[in-house]
This record gives sequence, C-alpha cells and structure tokens, in this order.
Amino acid sequence: MFRLASAITSPWINRYNRDTPARREARAVVATRLPAVVISGASRGIGLAMTRVFLAAGNPVLMIARNQAGLDAALAQIDAHERERCFTLALDITLPQAAHVIDDALLTHGCYLDILVNNAAIGLSGPFATHKSAELDALVALNIAALTHLTHHALHGMLARGSGGIISMASLGGYVPGPHQAAYYASKAYVLSLSEALACEVSGRGVKLCAVAPGPVGTTFHEEMHAETAPYRKILPELSPDRIASQCLSRVYAWSTCRRARRSLSPIFHQLARLAPPDFRADDQMASQKLERTTQIVLLPVIRFLCSNHFAV
Repeated sequence: MFRLASAITSPWINRYNRDTPARREARAVVATRLPAVVISGASRGIGLAMTRVFLAAGNPVLMIARNQAGLDAALAQIDAHERERCFTLALDITLPQAAHVIDDALLTHGCYLDILVNNAAIGLSGPFATHKSAELDALVALNIAALTHLTHHALHGMLARGSGGIISMASLGGYVPGPHQAAYYASKAYVLSLSEALACEVSGRGVKLCAVAPGPVGTTFHEEMHAETAPYRKILPELSPDRIASQCLSRVYAWSTCRRARRSLSPIFHQLARLAPPDFRADDQMASQKLERTTQIVLLPVIRFLCSNHFAV
C-alpha cells in the first residue's frame, strides 16, 4: 500500500526533477552502490527502533552513536539474518568532519546516503539560569548545529541525484515554549522550522523531508535529564519507540506532496482520535490529516498550559 501511494505521488514530488547531464552524472557516481539509511543516535530508544524497521523493509542501515560498546550491544539485538545489512560507526557527529567520515564509512560498505534520520539529541531540565555554559553549548552543538550540518551536507548529494529523504526527530515540545526545559524545547522548535522551510525550498525536486514530533516516549530520555516528575509525563500518553519508528516508515512511502514539511504527530493524535464516534473516524489519508489537525488545535493549548510558569517542572 505504501509503495503504491509512493508511485502515485511520485510525478508531483518530482515535477521539477529534470533529467539533465549533471543529474545523470550524479546518479552514475552511485550506480554501483546501494542506497542506505543513516541513523544518528541509533544505539537505543527511537534510533534503535528506527534501525529495526528500516532493516525489516530491506534497507541497508548505518547506525551512528558516540560509544562503540553501545552500538555493539544494539547490534546484538538485531535479528541475525539482518545484521549483514547493518553497519555501525562510533562517531561524535558534532565534530566538523563528521559528514565526511560518514561518507567514507558508507563508501567502505558499498553504499551511499539515501535517507538521513536526524535522531541524536540531548535534553536539559531545570531553570535556564542554573545551567552551566558547557551544558548549553553541548545541547546546541548536538540538537541544532550537528543536525544542520548533516542536513546541509546530505542535501547536496540528494538534490544532485534528484532523490532521497531526511527525517528529523523534533518533539511535541517544539510547538510551545518550555519553562524549565527552555533550551531543549527551543532546539526542537528549530528542527520544526528548519524542516518546514527546507521542504518548501526543495519542493518538486525529488527530495522529501519529514519532521516527527512525538510526545513522551517510553525511553530513558526523561529520566536522564531528571524530568520524570514533569506534569506532562502524568497526563500525556506515553508512546513506544516501535510505534514512532513504524510511523516514520509509513511517511517514507507516503511523503506529503504539499509545500510544507510533513509534521508527524500522528501517534499521539491517533490515540486520542480513538475517542471519536465510529462514523467520525477517518480511514482515508486526507480525512485522517484533517482529524489530526483538528486534534492539534484542541490539544496544543493544553500543552501550553502544562508548560506555563505556574505548572512547570
């Protein structure tokens, strides 16, 4: 079904994607290689779940994380028959040469970057004034600068070939200010804004972008940044990493063809949509998007209240 949807929407997605000598040359460079998915922060949580779903779909995957031991432990959780298509790279993606190191690793395995998943991120909780400068620098370097540099580097090759996709992991918090998680929320707002702007810039040129904005996810992320007591953790439904990953895969085969980036909040809104009467539940994609948007309008003011100065962590 997903591949059928992709075939139907492909002419519109590629409406400005002309067959030129430069395009043919760019494709010839990678003609003997396999298109691969590159996932940052892939050793656990959403990144590991994304690795599983892309491998199950038949894609070679390059897993990236800072720690090789963590990558080895994650690789051990992958099905044995899929490990031959799964490669690991221990790399600090905040380094200036990170993008070129990734290219070299892909070349070593006979692959090229076809889909980039910007998943790596860190969080900070507590009053902004109490954070150390080094903590803020590390958050900006990973959540914003590294994502920007990798996206910029990847787009060059994708636009030259007229194909490819970028999935950036944002957050429901990117839609609102977040007192006591101010820098983290702001970094995710940047991801949403950048993704939407780039989707407009490359519209019709064969490259697709998707910003995923889940609510609370069942990982150790909140525990590590000491935000387990935040009110939204008790009110908003928790999603599983596998659910997020499966939604991302569905977006790969059903990319939105509109000028705006596809902001995927569907896991949390689909759960709320179950409360709707049976005759109001949407099965077709267009009606489902309308239902999702309607639910956003209702829920986002609630999230803003939960993040207000009088109801913060």
